[in-house]
Amino acid sequence: MRTSAPIFAALTLTSISSRAEQAAPQTGALQVAGDPEPPRQEAPSRKHDGAGPRLTFGRALTQTVADGFYGRFESEYFEAGDILIGGALVGLEGWGCREGGGGAIPMSLFWGARVPFFEGPKAPRFMATVGAGFDFAVFDYVKGDGGFGVMAPFATGVVGFEIAPGARVLGDVRAQYRWLWDAPDRYQIRVGISLAANSDWWDGPR
Repeated sequence: MRTSAPIFAALTLTSISSRAEQAAPQTGALQVAGDPEPPRQEAPSRKHDGAGPRLTFGRALTQTVADGFYGRFESEYFEAGDILIGGALVGLEGWGCREGGGGAIPMSLFWGARVPFFEGPKAPRFMATVGAGFDFAVFDYVKGDGGFGVMAPFATGVVGFEIAPGARVLGDVRAQYRWLWDAPDRYQIRVGISLAANSDWWDGPR
């Protein structure tokens, strides 16, 4: 009887310890049960840049002078996102009418939006921009009187369509004050159509 008492006590303690372990919360298992969350990945930006030629032609309406025509060839650089666009233009321009004409080296900046008609990299877009610039150099010869000027300011507005990536058909309006040395200064408004192509065409939409 004395020998069996310690054995009984040991068995009792072992049973109580086993039950306590089964009742204890499995906190360690819960901490490692799930895989760690993967890091969030931000959506890639579709902002890109491009360049290409722009050809514009139309009517030239000049103060105190008969209406005429004009043509302009420019090189364009732009940066575009999903909607917004901004860029720069530099080129050569000439205008003429039955009473004279002239030419200039226009430089300008523009800002605006390109709104797609539906989702997709090749979707056609509505495009509208406003801008400002100046003729770095300008020369006019009108009614037998010629004059040269620099930094003649103008404002510009464009509305049209990007019919395919890199191909644009735009309506173009510019209002300018042509100040000259040794000749009368004149206001001029030019209204025309622009045909533009850029690197989105030959490099593919981005």
